[in-house]
Amino acid sequence: MTEVRRATADQAAFRDELIARGLFLESGVPGLYGRGATFEDIRTRFDGLITNAAAVDEPEAMRFPPLLPRKQLEASGYLHSFPHLAGSVFAFEGSEEDALEQEERASRHEDWSAHQRMTELCLVPAACYPVYPVVAARGPLPAPGIVVGVSPRALRGSCAAADVPSARDRLPGRPGQRARLARQVV
Repeated sequence: MTEVRRATADQAAFRDELIARGLFLESGVPGLYGRGATFEDIRTRFDGLITNAAAVDEPEAMRFPPLLPRKQLEASGYLHSFPHLAGSVFAFEGSEEDALEQEERASRHEDWSAHQRMTELCLVPAACYPVYPVVAARGPLPAPGIVVGVSPRALRGSCAAADVPSARDRLPGRPGQRARLARQVV
């Protein structure tokens, strides 16, 4: 397994304070944290502020799960640019005996990947990835284009992730995406 890149002193101090205050919840995996009630309350209120501020643009709301079709990730060029951040979803495939062997290996914390096969799903590496095919399937954009408001859960599967907040689980944000006609793009 690839070694996890350790946090700098400042990153570690920030992470430790987030955990001490209950904003982040340790999962046992470096770089992956749950979020506490206070964090979620602040995030939800901030999300409301952004929604209100963006209302003038009349964004089309799009919400997606943190997974996307593997073929979409393969066609995007992401694996060429960021292979170390791509995450694939694997699932059990085998007989009842295989299932028992997998469970036995897992209970001993041994490698049980022999009984796992790649599925048609990958982790969403950035909020925009699921939006593109939806918009493209509609055909040519109307003038002057569209504005999309996404509320993502983007995940990164890096084995070499840093032991810092949001190294694997991108903190929820509210990016706005603006799709314009080619002559409007600067």
